[in-house]
Amino acid sequence: MSRVRESKKTLTYRARSSMLRPKLPKQTSAEKSRKQAANRERKMKLANSFNNIREVIWTHAEQMKQEFGKHPASWYFEAIMQRGRADRARRKPNRWNAYLSQEVVKRNEATPTDKSKANLMVNITEIRNVWNAMTPEEQMAATAEAMEELEEKRAVKALAERKVAQSSFQDARHTLETIQEDLMALSSWTGVESLLISIRSSAENYTQPLSFCSTKAILKYFTMVWRTTPLEIACKMEAYLLSGVGGVVSSHADSIVELKKSIVQFISDTLYEAIDNPNIPPPRMNYANFSDAITAKFGVVIIGWPLPDRFCSPGDITSKNELTVLHHAWVSKQTWFRKMSDEEFNTWTLERVERLTHEVQNASSASNTNESVSNMANTNGGTSNSDLSTSASGSGSDMLAGLPSSSSSPPLLQSPAMPPQVPSSASQITFQLVDFGSVTTASGELVPVTKKPRKTRSDKNVKRGPQNRPPPDFRVHFAPQG
Repeated sequence: MSRVRESKKTLTYRARSSMLRPKLPKQTSAEKSRKQAANRERKMKLANSFNNIREVIWTHAEQMKQEFGKHPASWYFEAIMQRGRADRARRKPNRWNAYLSQEVVKRNEATPTDKSKANLMVNITEIRNVWNAMTPEEQMAATAEAMEELEEKRAVKALAERKVAQSSFQDARHTLETIQEDLMALSSWTGVESLLISIRSSAENYTQPLSFCSTKAILKYFTMVWRTTPLEIACKMEAYLLSGVGGVVSSHADSIVELKKSIVQFISDTLYEAIDNPNIPPPRMNYANFSDAITAKFGVVIIGWPLPDRFCSPGDITSKNELTVLHHAWVSKQTWFRKMSDEEFNTWTLERVERLTHEVQNASSASNTNESVSNMANTNGGTSNSDLSTSASGSGSDMLAGLPSSSSSPPLLQSPAMPPQVPSSASQITFQLVDFGSVTTASGELVPVTKKPRKTRSDKNVKRGPQNRPPPDFRVHFAPQG
């Protein structure tokens, strides 16, 4: 029994709480996904509610601008949204303050005009002694009218027109002081050090740049590593925001990025609408292999592509004019996806297979021709490729005189009008498959969808065999000693 008690004492609070806490059944992946979806929906509803409230407030600000016309709508919006200090609690009207104000006013009225007014610091002791000598009932009776006046003053002050810039400055100053006190308390409680930098974003604001370090180690770090201080960084940040240089520099790049995002999103949505199959997820747009990835699978083609020489992703386009043309073409429905009928798709598939077969046959015949030419050049008395190319630059009869006459010679060599061009290596022979028929311009011309060729290996056409090492020097091993 004593061991059990000792074990209970040695257990931490977290361990004991975990032992006493009832174990909940583990959630399945479907339950977790439903819970996450519900949380996302709740957050979206909350964000939409905030946005709707802001729109209502902005509508009221515009109405106030039309009614009063002294300030822009943004000024009224800021005045409405202007929050108070960090501590929202307000003190109730104090009877002592009301009595003190009442007595000072009475003494000032009783003072002749040729003499100075009553000094509060001098008379406050006398007034306090009189106040302390009164009973609670007498204090309530003496301050009944003063309390009503004080409440009216507060109501008038709350509903009076506020100076937004000055009020913002006071609120910011008080809030930053409160945050600094909280950060210092956090440092002393937990040892967590903090760096606070605050700057203004508008020239109409009176707030000065502020930097706060909860410990001197942060200031030393900036001085030793960055050769500057947090206050200098705050001043530079404020100058950057007030100058507006960042907006001018990044406006062009940001507009291009936003234009690309808009085009990509519009193309993706339009493609999914053209496929018209809710049972499949939205496919990813593939420009390099559009015929294989899109047309062959879903039977969708592009009509009215505005760039006749380029069919690529909007991300690969750097010209803003071309992006603008492409965006206008999609938005104005001049470029669209069209889903082919079953007959059209079958016809397109047969023509595509025939075309690919023809291209493969041409590629194989061209490779065989070049291999035969290379073999003939090697068997012709050790003639090199450069010599054969030099001889080919002459007349056709001279070229044929230097080659053996045989009925098995390729047709390419029997034509004197086209001298053979023998490449120096087989790596120069490349065949690029171009697929037509999936993308057309507004005039009906076909846009070539060029597939990206595969990367060529670095050791292509390199003979593999034993390395040519120099013969060993036997004199090193069998040299006579002594």
